[in-house]
Amino acid sequence: IRKRGAHHRWMGVAVALAMASAPLVGIDLVANAAPAGAASATPVVVADICSCTGPQGAQAQQTTPTLQAWASWENAHGGLNGHPVKVIATDDTTNPTVSVTAVQKAINSEHVAAIFDNSNVDTAWVKIATSANVPIIGAADSNLSYNSLDTFSPGPTLNYGDTGQQIGIARLTNLRKEAIFYCVEAAVCQSETSLDGIIGKRYGVNVVYTSGISFSAPSYDAQCIAAKQAGADVLEIGDASVVAEKAATECAAQGWSPIEVAAAVSSNMNTDPQFEGMLASQQEMPYFVHNAATKVFWSALDKYAPTLHLSPNFGEQSIIGWAEGVLLQDAVKSAAPSSGTAVTPAVVKKGLYHLPAGDNLGGIAPQAIHFTKGVYANRSCWFYISVKNNKFVWGANQKPLCGYLAKPGSNEGSPFLSPKKEYEPGETPSK
Repeated sequence: IRKRGAHHRWMGVAVALAMASAPLVGIDLVANAAPAGAASATPVVVADICSCTGPQGAQAQQTTPTLQAWASWENAHGGLNGHPVKVIATDDTTNPTVSVTAVQKAINSEHVAAIFDNSNVDTAWVKIATSANVPIIGAADSNLSYNSLDTFSPGPTLNYGDTGQQIGIARLTNLRKEAIFYCVEAAVCQSETSLDGIIGKRYGVNVVYTSGISFSAPSYDAQCIAAKQAGADVLEIGDASVVAEKAATECAAQGWSPIEVAAAVSSNMNTDPQFEGMLASQQEMPYFVHNAATKVFWSALDKYAPTLHLSPNFGEQSIIGWAEGVLLQDAVKSAAPSSGTAVTPAVVKKGLYHLPAGDNLGGIAPQAIHFTKGVYANRSCWFYISVKNNKFVWGANQKPLCGYLAKPGSNEGSPFLSPKKEYEPGETPSK
């Protein structure tokens, strides 16, 4: 499954490198038009910029069909506050030039009201969007939430990306010595590992061993033996899920079976004995949950993307995409534009700044979402999943765990707010 997402730790780092499909560059996918009589007001036009192919494509490509299903469902049920929604999806192939061109077209030719950011090269075009005052909803693994007030995340803000894993280890296990194997194909893998060392100490977790690993390496035996000798009892692998599975199997063969902290989750980990009891943080409600909060999510996928859940890459990234759509839906509803009013970026921003109190996207988000103009959002809560008896389960008693607050708008690893303030599940965030 992430990061994203989108969106959190290792978003764009722990990637399914071997599973990317054929490029979609040059193809604009447009959501089904509203059925007759379903919604007749002025349309809400939104761009979905997705790195659906390239080294991270296998995960990101879940977002586009999910958002198309969301749009089709909304249009069949009255639109966004009566306005039909049109999602124009473009695969940027993880190419900054392609991504910039797509955003320029979306703003200048399509006159979009917002951009769904499922791109891994969004830093190439963020200034273009912000200069046009177009809100960015989502954001994959980038620093946008540190330096762009026009970025609106439906989950925890990115300055807590690595925090989710570390507080999970600290609160859901009695283990405190972590080993990290990180991909050598991207420099960000090593930098994320360094952050884990800094953040882990804040929650009592010590990173006792780190090593780069290659996707194409014939064996990870040496790293397994060294991590075991270092006394590590937790293993996080910042690479593709297929690499995580291979490394876990080889470590077990060396007599070392630590608790796995999954940076990327594949659909078959639940049947792998090495992942029994594994831990993974989730920035939205676990995708496999069927309850009141996810009822419409599953209904829309069943009707408009019925084969999506059969993909081996189906998982967290899909519900992250859905959360982006719900956040836009709530914003337009809050702004309440009349049927004849064009839904512009300004209208969407107005709604984002006036979301109803306690809005957690119907329970999908781990805490209430609130945006204030000119102020960086600051949300540090995560849901958790694990594997028990060969089944994925919703962990932490189905409640979010939350980290200490750092200065909003700052890079991850920045000092905590003083005095130390912390969100607790079910409580109002500290002021």
